[in-house]
Amino acid sequence: MKQKITILFIILAIFMARAFSTEQEPDILNFQEQKLRLQTGWGNPSPLETYFLQNNKNSPFRMLSSANYRGFIATWKIEKDKLYLTYIDNEKSKKNQMYKVFGKKGKEAVFADWFSGVIVADNFSFLEVDDNGKIKNLDSSFSYYIYVRKGFVQNYEKIPIFELANKNKEKNPKTQEMLSLNQRYISYYFRLWSDDSISYKNQEGRLTRKEGTSPILSYYSEDNLLWPYNWENKEKSGAPHCTWNVADKKIYLTDITLHTGTRFAGPDKTTIPLSELFKDANTKNGHFADWLNGIFIIQYGHDVEEGFYTRFEASENILISVKNGIIVKEYALGKNFDFSNRQKQYPPEIEALLKQW
Repeated sequence: MKQKITILFIILAIFMARAFSTEQEPDILNFQEQKLRLQTGWGNPSPLETYFLQNNKNSPFRMLSSANYRGFIATWKIEKDKLYLTYIDNEKSKKNQMYKVFGKKGKEAVFADWFSGVIVADNFSFLEVDDNGKIKNLDSSFSYYIYVRKGFVQNYEKIPIFELANKNKEKNPKTQEMLSLNQRYISYYFRLWSDDSISYKNQEGRLTRKEGTSPILSYYSEDNLLWPYNWENKEKSGAPHCTWNVADKKIYLTDITLHTGTRFAGPDKTTIPLSELFKDANTKNGHFADWLNGIFIIQYGHDVEEGFYTRFEASENILISVKNGIIVKEYALGKNFDFSNRQKQYPPEIEALLKQW
């Protein structure tokens, strides 16, 4: 009886811990002469998904099923400590679909120099239990946790599934360090895609840009590795969420908060003093964001509770063009503006800005 309870605990621990990431069809990773399942999902996105996000590109692939929202299964290999993409399958053609993403470069393996993060690959699909309640493949089941930086493998740990499941077992320092790194990475990306807050014309709103991340990352060339509080920071890690203020058309950064955690109820928050990043952030308005350029949307509105989640309902959308931290153009788009489903044709000057979005 005790053995069956232990086995049940192992199975539940593993699949509860990976409930969100293993529900999606995995990619494939060829590593150390093994064909492994590369986990994909909200916690560990496919490296190809991060390619689209980081380069502001729309994926040419559409959802295949509820088990494959990304619309593809990618095949990867690690060779001489470098991560390569070798094949893209969308189940609709027997032909390699890499040309849809990389054009002529897709004829050969593509070095994944855009990817930084933790990938998790395992050698099992489901644990098999015999008639006596004993797990058949427990001793031979494992997961690789592999840390990649700009396409180069930095280090990896091969962790037996039993060790992953047993939370009470003391893990060796290298294993614990890799698991902690993976958790920080998951938390960072889970909280990365959110709008900032902004105060403009005596109203509180949300500041949105096409990238879907905080505009402060443009100060760091949109490179998460340059953001001082990325997942590599063991002491203080988190995705940036900022508050901005507009005074005399100038945009000032007034507050920086790190968002962490994976609870759907909301993030854990840590405030970062502006002086940690900007030595001259001593004006009454905050730090002047003179690096800020591009097209943004300010949304006014309120949150609406819908069942288990909260939806933001806009009452107005303001399109702004920013140059060196100064708002040089602005236009009202109305409350029902939707980039994904535009029903209205706007005047030429607005359409020109929307094309730059």
